[in-house]
Amino acid sequence: YHEVVFDLWSNNNIYNLDYIKGLRFDFTNNNNTTMYVDYIKFLKTQDELDYIYFNDFDDNKEYTTYNRFNYVTYSKSNSILDLTSTSGDSQISMTLDSIKQYDPNLYNCLYVKYRMASGNSTMEFFMVPTPTNQTYSIRKNIIGNGNWNIAVFDASTNSNVLSLPKIEGWRFDPVSSTGTRIEVDYIGVSDRCINQ
Repeated sequence: YHEVVFDLWSNNNIYNLDYIKGLRFDFTNNNNTTMYVDYIKFLKTQDELDYIYFNDFDDNKEYTTYNRFNYVTYSKSNSILDLTSTSGDSQISMTLDSIKQYDPNLYNCLYVKYRMASGNSTMEFFMVPTPTNQTYSIRKNIIGNGNWNIAVFDASTNSNVLSLPKIEGWRFDPVSSTGTRIEVDYIGVSDRCINQ
């Protein structure tokens, strides 16, 4: 017997699915082939610390406090955060409860699932809740194509972030342009960065 491993992370279209409802298994592409299959199993190879969804955005049941919204209007529907910037410096300050705070040297990657109808912009995290400058900043160019996309932020690109003893929260700047609407499904924290 042999084991064959398929990495779902290697296909961005699969990763963008909300969940797997089923699959079609093509066990071979040869005619008149006999094959014995013992099992199909799903393995979790990525160590995911947490995902922050916005289901309980208003009452903070997700152990995350949203301290301040600047230059952005927002609404929430079915855990999707719908944001529209009112300046080029939209900001959401988020403080993590102590049970969600983490070591950036162990969990250096942030994933943001977002959707923007059109245009291009820049998404940015300041890895402290109340930044005064760019010292702890990590940023990513994002695209607006009307589809759900994943923005990947690697904190190891900024040695100042890795010097922090723990991440207690961050300031999330969803877009860098005025009058831009963006939807955010979740923010994920992981020990592994895979570009989407």
